[in-house]
Formats: sequence, structure tokens, C-alpha cells
Amino acid sequence: MSSFNVRSVIYKYLWLICFAIGLSGFVYIYFYKPHTAEIKTVWDYLFKIIMFMFLSSGFAFFPNKSKNSFLWLIPLIVIYAGFVGSRLDYVGFRLLASGDITQYEINEYYIALYLILYPFLISCISFSYRMGGGTSGNCIKLSFVGVLVLFSSFLDVMFEITNPIIIPKVIEYNYYFKVIVGHFPSFPEEVIFCLCHIPLIVGFLMLPIDRWIERIFQVENKPNLSEGMHRLNAQ
Repeated sequence: MSSFNVRSVIYKYLWLICFAIGLSGFVYIYFYKPHTAEIKTVWDYLFKIIMFMFLSSGFAFFPNKSKNSFLWLIPLIVIYAGFVGSRLDYVGFRLLASGDITQYEINEYYIALYLILYPFLISCISFSYRMGGGTSGNCIKLSFVGVLVLFSSFLDVMFEITNPIIIPKVIEYNYYFKVIVGHFPSFPEEVIFCLCHIPLIVGFLMLPIDRWIERIFQVENKPNLSEGMHRLNAQ
């Protein structure tokens, strides 16, 4: 078998390989790792990010040539209704109904919100773009920018700005900042830390990922949006 054929076969099933690795990582994280908001080492963050990017790559390389590609979005709706939404409902309403909120319940809500809902939302956005004819490289960019936004502390900054709370002198729930810098941040430090991620996001968006994919696998990886519009018109 020639080198070109080997690359073609790998590229054809790359989405499946990425899904298998990413789902295995998710099962390990969800069922075997402690359900807690506190992360003590940078390796825990890296492992979760890597597993999410494998899942995202599965969506990014998913075949999108069929005229019925949009039907693949239906399983995502089912997954949300049957698992993501049900977990949020259970944990959220339990917190509201409980007069004595335990740390266990807080951790479960954190896991449901940031380990399940947020990655699921980013995956849906990326996969919708892919099914509309988008390229693999741009799907990967969408997913990783979602990761950078989450870990940039932007959410923490906006939480303190948009909610009627007194901003504490030390933000004692920003564990990502603590792992990277070594201590919990003040609000000004958190804002600066957030702004420092902007060059990272811009730089990553400028990477020629689609061109790299074409060179590695010797395939054409161009936007297929015009074909997507053609399918809509045909319907």
C-alpha cells in the first residue's frame, strides 16, 4: 500500500479515532476522577483539555458530504435532553430546594455546568459549522478558542461584574489562576490575566491549520459552504 493510501485511510477514519480517545478520556474523568471544583495541578487541566480537543477533533473531521448531514445534529439534541439537561435540572433544582447546601452538591453542580454543559455547547457550535460545510481546521479553532475563553478567567471577571455582589479582595475560587501563577488573584490581577489571553486567541486563529491538514494527509480541505447552500435550495 502506498504512503498516499495509508494517509487517506487514516484521514477517512480520523474522526472515529479521535472520538474513541476523547470519549474514553471523558469516561475516565467523569467516573473515576473526584468531582470537585478545585484542581491542584496543571496536569489535571492539560489532561481535560487534551481529551476535549480529541472529542472536538472527532467533530472537526466528521464526514460532511451527505445531503442529510444535518440529521447528525439530532443525536446532540437527544444527548442534551437525556443527559446534560437532566443532570443540570437535578443538581440545580436540588440546590434550590435544599435548605442546607453541602460541598458535595456544589461540586456536582460545578461538574454539570463546566465539565458537561460548556464543552457540550462548544461542541454543538463546532459540529453545526462542520455540518454546514465548514473545514476541519476552523472547527478545531472554534473549539480551542472556547477552551481559552473559559480558562482565561473571562467568566470569573464577568461573574463579578454582572452579578449584584461585592467583589472580594481575593478571588478564592479561581483555581486555574492559582495553578498557573501560584496564588489566588485579586480582581485587577484577574482582569490582566484575562486580557493576556487575547494575543493567544488571535495567534491561534491565524494558524494555517487547514493547510497543515492538507499537507499531512494530502487531501483537499476547503470550505464546503456553497454546497451546503445548494442542499438547502434543493430542499
